[in-house]
Amino acid sequence: KKGEIPFVYRGIFTDYYKNKICCCEIKKKKFVYITCYKENGTRIYVPEYVIDKQVEAILDDVAVPAQTISDFKEYIKSSKQAELEYKKAELERIDAKLNKIDQRMTSLFNMRLDQEITKDEYENKRDEYKLERSRLELLKKSHQVADDGFNETVLNMFDLLTSAKRVFKSATDIKNKQLLLHFI
Repeated sequence: KKGEIPFVYRGIFTDYYKNKICCCEIKKKKFVYITCYKENGTRIYVPEYVIDKQVEAILDDVAVPAQTISDFKEYIKSSKQAELEYKKAELERIDAKLNKIDQRMTSLFNMRLDQEITKDEYENKRDEYKLERSRLELLKKSHQVADDGFNETVLNMFDLLTSAKRVFKSATDIKNKQLLLHFI
């Protein structure tokens, strides 16, 4: 069935003479070939490992200058520091609001004990404070979780910048190899 077996180079190459996408085939249940045609219609079978070697050679030649990598590291460090400062300020602001809500709920409780407000007024205001408290706690949690995604993305990008050939060679998942090929 078409598309049943995943191939690294599926859909990447186009046949020059037929202007169609080159097919990938398996021969003897273990050798993968990319199939295209000559001008006279004769099939050409190109072993996948040959294309792998060519892609690795290209990736080996793609060199990011040391100064660019150094600038990238400095930018990431400063971005990370700015993010940490922002996160700290936001968490402090949220904690201050949570403390203020706690104080108001205590005051509200005391007002109800002293019968300064009715039971309905107390329950309405208490529910309002609880809703605001849960909203702030969700916001606080989202700030704490957001940090992991940023770190993972930056580390993956840096790994790709410094060693695209190694990443391609060591990728065991075909989808990851295809993503890298489409990226370059």
